This record gives sequence, structure tokens and C-alpha cells, in this order.
Amino acid sequence: MTDPNAPPDPFDDFLQLERTSFTDVRIALFYGCSGSGKSSILDFLARRHVDFQDRPQFHLRWESFPERVPEIHAHLVFLDEVRHRRELRLVRQLLQNGNTVIAATHVAPAWFWPLRRYGKLRAYTIDRDTEKITRYLQRLRVAYTDAAVRTFCRRYGATFTDVDCILEAWPSASFDQSYYQFHRHGDITTVATCDVRGRP
Repeated sequence: MTDPNAPPDPFDDFLQLERTSFTDVRIALFYGCSGSGKSSILDFLARRHVDFQDRPQFHLRWESFPERVPEIHAHLVFLDEVRHRRELRLVRQLLQNGNTVIAATHVAPAWFWPLRRYGKLRAYTIDRDTEKITRYLQRLRVAYTDAAVRTFCRRYGATFTDVDCILEAWPSASFDQSYYQFHRHGDITTVATCDVRGRP
């Protein structure tokens, strides 16, 4: 559905992060289901946000539960991603070492609240914004109705990956038609191997 050689889509700053100050934040969380744009947000903040430039950065990706965290101190740590509550002790270690943590997470922000003892915590839930899905469909030049987008987001969350999978499995000029066929003939597990390169 997407062309891997095409230039990347512009970042959709639906949270208006570029205009948000993070100067006094010790831990920022971006919470949502897979495919909702958490990794893209971390990349945007690391490369372009004024508060995160000219500071030592460390990018940490957890593919599985790690035994320990790197011995780094006073860095800006971009953590992708927290999947289990047992990993919170490792986030705590990063904070104890004087780091600021910007994390993508599948763990609800309430579980991080005890970490506020290390400084200000800010949390965003990013898989409920229907408008980012409508803008994405507009960029793809796929027609849609607001009702279909709302129904999709209520059921699956506002996820770019699932939109791509549905459109690739049931190509159509209309998201409504693709979504209808999706419900008639399959589910997310049957299209999980689709190629989602090029999504934001």
C-alpha cells in the first residue's frame, strides 16, 4: 500500500509538542497501543524539540526484558518501550542516576506515579485522537466518513498500523469500504503481516 522509496510523511504533531516546554520535566510518558505513533514522537522530540537539543542523549530500545540498565548519568534517555510493570524498576534506576526519561509505554501512566519523587512527570495518551487518523487518510488520498473513523478508533484505537493493514488487505478508494470488508472477512490477526513501511 505504501511506497518504501517515497519520502516519509510529515510528522503529525497532534499533541502540539513543538510548542510545549519540557524544561522542568524528569519523565515524559507517551502511552498507547502499538502503531499509534509513540516511536515517531520520540524521534521527533530527539531531533527537533528545542528543549532536547544540545543535551547528551541516549537512545534505549528494549526488545525484551533487560537485566540491567546502561551505566549512564545525567543524560536525556529516549526509551522505546516499556511493556511490562516489572520494567519500572529499571526506569527508576535511570532516574536515580540523574537521567531524564522520555518513554514510549504500554504500561498505564498510573503505574509510574510513584516515580514522581524524582521530579515532574508528564503523561500523554495518544491512541484516542480520531483527527490524526482522518489527516492520515487525507494524506493517503483515501476517502472516509467521520462515522467510520470513529467506529474504527473506538474498537482498535487511533493506530496508523491498523489503518495500513486494513487498506493493504482490502484495497479501496474508500476507508469505509475497506473497513466493511475487513469486518466481513477477517480481523487484525489475519492482516498482522502487512507491510506498514511509510506510516508516520
